Amino acid sequence: MAVRFFNWVLSVILIVIISLSASLPARAGDDAILNVIGYSNDGRYFAFEEYGIQDPSGFAYSSIFIVDLNDDSWVIGTPIRVIEEYDEATYEVEPIDYGKNIQAVRAIAHEKAKFRLEGLNITTPAIVNAINGDGIIENDALTLRFGVPGYGRGIRGDYRLKLEVFETQSALSCAEWSDQVIKGFLLKLEDIGVNEIEIYRDKILPRSRGCGLDYKISGVFTPFLAKDISRAVALISVYSLGYEDPDRRFIAVSIGK
Repeated sequence: MAVRFFNWVLSVILIVIISLSASLPARAGDDAILNVIGYSNDGRYFAFEEYGIQDPSGFAYSSIFIVDLNDDSWVIGTPIRVIEEYDEATYEVEPIDYGKNIQAVRAIAHEKAKFRLEGLNITTPAIVNAINGDGIIENDALTLRFGVPGYGRGIRGDYRLKLEVFETQSALSCAEWSDQVIKGFLLKLEDIGVNEIEIYRDKILPRSRGCGLDYKISGVFTPFLAKDISRAVALISVYSLGYEDPDRRFIAVSIGK
């Protein structure tokens, strides 16, 4: 009797999985979309959002991060993560409106984050100093040259970020899931014609990173009307082991050393 019941439960689970998978378009990997929210008025805190459609579930998600740039740590109570809940009617009867689902989930995430964003006075816009777009051809995104906008007075400074990827270990048991090489990264900042310093170097990857496989420089940001790079932030694309292909998420690194 117990065996028959177990087989029945297993059959139901398989039917649900098959039904859910059939209702989803073919996907490979999950490239999160970046939304830079901005800085606190004093430049200490930096906030950004990553959102998209989770692979392989097809659920919309949004995560809002607030980083204390004084020590590159997450503010207590963050990141704020919201993921769409499973709705049988939506996935088995009605067509899926991904755009609508994403916007609904993002609205919830921003409402949840509102208290902390307002409490830390995160109201200063972030300026895009330079960016490696996803569609740029013949660009490995391992370097990025930038300066600070002079608002009619040219560009202040001449800098180059350099990213290097190397083999390392993860706090997770990645070898149980894949034989791919786990990698970390180091980031250097060159003040062109002056010097070059190491900004950041991975050790053992934290559990929050997952099983990192590759990295790219996404962009450099500074607070609106900044005159130097003392509060500049580099956002690094992290490609970690996913269901099929690697999933892309983001890490913020303070480079205003």
